Amino acid sequence: MTQESLPRGWSRDVPRRELRPGERPPRSDTVRTVYAVALWLATLGVPFVVGVRFARADPTGNEVASAVLGLLMALVPHLIVGLLVAERVSLSRRDIFRGHSWARRAAFLPYRDWPPLPSEVDRLERIVVEGDKRRVFRFREEGGESRVE
Repeated sequence: MTQESLPRGWSRDVPRRELRPGERPPRSDTVRTVYAVALWLATLGVPFVVGVRFARADPTGNEVASAVLGLLMALVPHLIVGLLVAERVSLSRRDIFRGHSWARRAAFLPYRDWPPLPSEVDRLERIVVEGDKRRVFRFREEGGESRVE
């Protein structure tokens, strides 16, 4: 199954609005990167280290078993969390298994600056942030209002 492409200029039809008072502005690229690295470490790095250390506690001390167990302990949490957030970051489950990085997108939620799936376009609104050149979007709430988180 391939994702159908969006028509050129799709974002022109998305309603625009300014940030509301009390609404948190989108994270900067630096903060977003820090959040993404933290998510990556929490779901891949730490489980891998724990897996390798756990496998080395084996009396045989087999290096291959240590690496395999470390890899499995790292991939399983990463895939589980990825599958849980896949829909929120506009990825299919297949994309998660193909290794598409969801952490950078998840670090930007509830805002989004990536191309939406065609089924999401009618639920989006563009958020105009003074001084920010990125095209930032957010899902509208029922009745057209965005939630403030």
